[in-house]
Amino acid sequence: MVVLCVLANIGYLAVLPFPEIQHAPQNRVAIAMMDAVFGRPGAMCMAAAIMISTFGCDNGLILVLPENCNHEQISDSRGSIRSTGNLDGPPRFAAHAYN
Repeated sequence: MVVLCVLANIGYLAVLPFPEIQHAPQNRVAIAMMDAVFGRPGAMCMAAAIMISTFGCDNGLILVLPENCNHEQISDSRGSIRSTGNLDGPPRFAAHAYN
């Protein structure tokens, strides 16, 4: 992951002069780079890729968060994991709605 970030920054520096990176519209350096390389269609493709990535992350969080909020897991000294949460009750983040 770090390698990808470093390579992306090297790409930004190779394509855009430093003042353009500093003053990219709305701090969107990736879109400014794609606009410089491929024109308007490249910028639109990068914007679409960022939106798809964001929605994918949201989807994962929406599907996993309720499961994790309802269970507490504690690791004992041997490294085994045991659940301490009440699996029959409402999730803790929604418990105030039931009181």
